Amino acid sequence: MSTWKFRTSPISRARDVLHDRLTLYGYGWAWVTEGAAVVDRSPVDACVASPERLFFEGAAVCQSPLDQDAAARKPQIFEGEAVDTRAALRDLTAEETRKVRARP
Repeated sequence: MSTWKFRTSPISRARDVLHDRLTLYGYGWAWVTEGAAVVDRSPVDACVASPERLFFEGAAVCQSPLDQDAAARKPQIFEGEAVDTRAALRDLTAEETRKVRARP
C-alpha cells in the first residue's frame, strides 16, 4: 500500500477550479452575512478548505427513528493511480473566468 503526499498547491488549485466550475454551471450561490460580507459558496466550500484547518469527524447523535450504521462509514481503500488534477479539472478559460466573476 502506498501513502501519497501532495503539495498544497495542486489540491488548492483543484478545489478552486471545482468551486468555479460548479458556480459556472449553476451550483454556486452567494449571500450577505450578518457582518455584511458577501460570501460565495458551492457544494465544495472553498472558504473552509485550507491546509491549516483540522477536520474532526465523529459519530452523529441520533434519536429514534434515525440510526447510523457505523460499518457503512468505514473507509475503504481501492487500488489505483493518483489523480492528475490538471487533467481531471482543467483550468477555466478566460471567458469562463469572466462569467464566474461577473455573476450577480
